[in-house]
Amino acid sequence: MDTAVTTAIDQEKCIGCGLCVQTCPARTLSMNDDKAVVSGERCIACGHCLAVCPSDAVSVTALGQGPDAGQVPMNSFRFDRSYLKPGDFDPAQLARLMASRRSCRVFDENQPLSREILEDLVSFARMAPSASNNQLWTFTLLADRKAVLAFLEEVCVAFEAINAFAADEAFVNSLDPASKRDMQYWRDNYLESMAVRLGQWRNEGWDRFFYHAPAVMVIGYKGEEGMPAADCNLAAQNVMLAAHAMGLGSCYIGFALNALKRHPGAKQVINMPDGETAHAVLALGRCKEKFQRQAGRLPAEIRWA
Repeated sequence: MDTAVTTAIDQEKCIGCGLCVQTCPARTLSMNDDKAVVSGERCIACGHCLAVCPSDAVSVTALGQGPDAGQVPMNSFRFDRSYLKPGDFDPAQLARLMASRRSCRVFDENQPLSREILEDLVSFARMAPSASNNQLWTFTLLADRKAVLAFLEEVCVAFEAINAFAADEAFVNSLDPASKRDMQYWRDNYLESMAVRLGQWRNEGWDRFFYHAPAVMVIGYKGEEGMPAADCNLAAQNVMLAAHAMGLGSCYIGFALNALKRHPGAKQVINMPDGETAHAVLALGRCKEKFQRQAGRLPAEIRWA
């Protein structure tokens, strides 16, 4: 992560309130002669100082320059960039959105998504938090069914190999205890159902991997610094909620993620570099399923410490 300091304080505008100093997580700022000054040697470019300043005296050039510095773009709607204070949004509507989002498993493959819409979904993802503000995620977009089918083929190849290994008793018995336990778990829980799933695609053209989605987003991470899986999955949650708000369906595809981690061909076909690791795969498109009501959730296990 680049921690170079690009923060600047306009001394004429600074009113000496000290709010930027208090909010800076990297302790980059301090007070001097009743004015905020840059005194540290490390900055995570979070923009807290810029966002909290009541006199617009702070700039962070790592986030860009100008009135829209660092703002993510939106193509399909007008983005209201005014700050929404805590408590200024109806939590009942937020809960309604979250409870109404469903995982779509019947996409309309004949209704492609425009690049503008897919880029908007990436913009929603980019507004997620990340460990130390690393933002080291990457977004690989499969923007048409042809690209999805190429990926699907490699996913099938990966699981055909896994099933073949799992069915080989001698091979399973030759594994170390941890790997043997994992393979036995696969045999007990997925071997037969995966064979059916593969056969439905190979023999019937029934896509039970991506559910005939016309687009796929793979959220990856450059390197291992920070919390890669958490960062990518926070971004994925943003995408899924945004997709529902935009009239789209989404589904988290765990099998495809598993294939990307196990089968080099799956990474190659989507042009994901060796230095990146996939942590979330989302199928996206127009959903044919017409849900009518919210569904319940299992009881939560709550523990007070």
